[in-house]
Amino acid sequence: MQDVSEAWGRLARGDFQGAADLSSKLLVRFPNDPAVLSCNAMSNWQLGADIDKCIADMRRSVALSPEDAWIRHNLATVLASNGELEEACDSFMKAIELKPDQADFHYNLATVYRRQQKTQEAIAEYQKALALDNRLAPAHYDLGVLLAQL
Repeated sequence: MQDVSEAWGRLARGDFQGAADLSSKLLVRFPNDPAVLSCNAMSNWQLGADIDKCIADMRRSVALSPEDAWIRHNLATVLASNGELEEACDSFMKAIELKPDQADFHYNLATVYRRQQKTQEAIAEYQKALALDNRLAPAHYDLGVLLAQL
């Protein structure tokens, strides 16, 4: 039987339907596996499925694996896409607390701060992201735009 790493691989390659199909099959066998549940929620979110169900599934994943930074990051991403910016910030910050060396976590938190018009906080997080990964082109661009607006 295929495993969750293949489902995540499909998701990473942009095969959202393939990831959703495989993770749905895996959920039948492993209904309480946070990685399977998270992959399924993220795949369905990418497909435009019911956002409230995706958020509920991501919250359940966090409850099953509260120390998993990536699951918290994924929850924050879905929350932010739904305009739930305060809760998204909280989840991004917890992900960063668990795994502070992830440039993407800082970048995505900066993006939420930017949406909230918290310019100084956004600048600080973009700078942290770039200190961790200087090749993160979107962070260079977004930081430049913010600095140009000052």
